[in-house]
Amino acid sequence: MKKKTVFLTGILIGIALIFFTAKPLVSPLVPPKPEWKTFENQPYGYQLLYPADWEVDQWDIQEAANLERVPDGSIWHQAKFSGKEGQFEVLIWENKSKVPVRTWLNWFRHEDLFLKEVPKETNFTVAELPAIRFAQKETAKEIPLVYIFFGQEDKIYELVMARDDLIRIATPSGEQLNNPGYDKMVESFKFVVE
Repeated sequence: MKKKTVFLTGILIGIALIFFTAKPLVSPLVPPKPEWKTFENQPYGYQLLYPADWEVDQWDIQEAANLERVPDGSIWHQAKFSGKEGQFEVLIWENKSKVPVRTWLNWFRHEDLFLKEVPKETNFTVAELPAIRFAQKETAKEIPLVYIFFGQEDKIYELVMARDDLIRIATPSGEQLNNPGYDKMVESFKFVVE
């Protein structure tokens, strides 16, 4: 009886060791979560998240040219976020006239946009503001770009995403414009009050 008890105890301990130390035959594939950093521009009062391994380059017209007055339609600020996976830009333009975004695009921001392809009405939202979002396949950068334009006070904000994944799509629109990485950047865009 004693031998049987020792034998069974040994088997139970062996099974317990195998159970607790064995690795699963198939390990689940869980991609690592990308790390994100917060970018904040205090002079223009906005912030957003961007991938931690991307580089950031920015400039302001006031610093670059030491100007305090610029004509309506001039660019005030540009921040460029770039990495292996893509490129994202924030541009801030002067809108002293405080005209609607579509009117402003017709007046000032038409040199590289196909205005016929730009939606006439807002179709998107950024920071709880109505926005116009669209893709343009033929661009100076030679890859499709997704643009988002929205206004606040006397500024027009332009978000630009380089989207080489749209090359094979004839006329990208709707859900095709979504992209998890870029979407996180856009959704995180917000105005911060000092």
